[in-house]
Amino acid sequence: MAELELVCVPTRILTDNDDIVDAIVEFGGHNIGPEDIVCVAESVVAITQGRFTRPEELNVCWQARLINRFIHPDGSMASIYGMQSAMNLDGKWKVLGAFILGAIAKIFRKPGVFYAIARAASLTDDVTGTMPPFDKHIVFGPKDPDKVAEKIVSRTGCYGAVVADVND
Repeated sequence: MAELELVCVPTRILTDNDDIVDAIVEFGGHNIGPEDIVCVAESVVAITQGRFTRPEELNVCWQARLINRFIHPDGSMASIYGMQSAMNLDGKWKVLGAFILGAIAKIFRKPGVFYAIARAASLTDDVTGTMPPFDKHIVFGPKDPDKVAEKIVSRTGCYGAVVADVND
């Protein structure tokens, strides 16, 4: 049986001025071998891609205000701004439709339908869900995570790579 070792790699704070693959090579590349799997948090990938906004930059629509009344305060869509961000990415009518279908599905004890349809909502980290200095920002899901993983494998020579939503 092979032994599994988890190695956390400390970095400096990464921003939209950084390339996530360059950062992985810089901070952990010397430890990455052909049998390793590299895992990186999706919010960090999104931040390095510039996929974030501040709440005050959003124009909140009535649909976001309505839906937000029914969202658990500890969830990833805890604020009207998080919901508006998801609507900006997925489309407000798609998110409203996902909310309605999700509510119907809950009656039949089938959870998660809203987030399965409104993918931007499931990948968005609201203002309380991200690490400083981005804790006052809404961070969207990363763009093309499969391509990011492929670039990590290509640059590092590792066995595989994954962009993971580590809090889910």
